[in-house]
Amino acid sequence: MINSPQETCDDGSANGGYGKACGYDCQPGARCGDGIKNGTEQCDLGDDKNVGGYGGCKPTCTLDARCGDAKVQAGEDCDDGKNLGGYGKCAPGCKYGARCGDGIKNGDEQCDDGVNDGSYGKCGSDCQFGPRCGDKIVQSPETCDAGSLNGKSDCSSSCTLQVTK
Repeated sequence: MINSPQETCDDGSANGGYGKACGYDCQPGARCGDGIKNGTEQCDLGDDKNVGGYGGCKPTCTLDARCGDAKVQAGEDCDDGKNLGGYGKCAPGCKYGARCGDGIKNGDEQCDDGVNDGSYGKCGSDCQFGPRCGDKIVQSPETCDAGSLNGKSDCSSSCTLQVTK
């Protein structure tokens, strides 16, 4: 029963507290769906917008799947819960930042071809040079390898023996 013009509701002794139809002040009580984040609600966009979905608010006023929840969802490359970025870490937007294997030589990497399979002449999985001509190790298809002296000695710049006259 409403007793004064300032009251918009009155449930008598049932007034008050979160989730009640009528608050202690005889105004509509705080509840999930009122568009105001209160109490233990993680979010509240209002009844018509609490529909969930990625980055949204569920009808229970809890956050739905989103970047930053420490769970990798569809459309995310990574999600460590912080997503602060840095070499080899997850960056804002739940995308990888600079890292070994991204196809871009960063930081202390000697190489990064994006494949990084360590085969001859290619980059290794640790973004360090794999076996190659010029590493001073003779390996197939080389017939010699003098390192920095290749092309200046009897070993050519392509690691094959040169015939000198």
